[in-house]
Amino acid sequence: MVDRMDSEYPKPSFQGGQGESVRKGESPRYMNADPMEYGLLKAYARENRKNMTQSESILWSQIRGKALGVTFLRQYIIGDYITDFACLEPKLVIEVDGGYHSEPIQVEDDATRQDWLKHQGFKVIRFTNAEVECDIDNTVNKIKQALDPSQSSL
Repeated sequence: MVDRMDSEYPKPSFQGGQGESVRKGESPRYMNADPMEYGLLKAYARENRKNMTQSESILWSQIRGKALGVTFLRQYIIGDYITDFACLEPKLVIEVDGGYHSEPIQVEDDATRQDWLKHQGFKVIRFTNAEVECDIDNTVNKIKQALDPSQSSL
């Protein structure tokens, strides 16, 4: 798959303009977004943040802030995709899958998306709604393990 992040297009700003001032040593959060799709994806991501699923809300309550020692972003745009949760360092994506993710076409789409994200250097871990809602402690332990493979589960 072609990585369009290396294209000649200027990166959009958070306001949709041509660039944004960034403090020294920081990189803008939109830098992983596809410039051609950013405006549409940004609106959709904003709507998703306003209307989190119950599972996403439960998980967010456990990982927000720096609860796990790193910063997670909700509904973060990477390329043509909106991830449920992303940690830019160490490049971890968390997806929370509802029932429709078991439909054959969605399974194929998810595999394509996951392969593309892996090609961009992101590790992707997936949880079902049931895993998050019924066993949040185990879910959080798996995230901790993904962040630091040397950490043992409690």
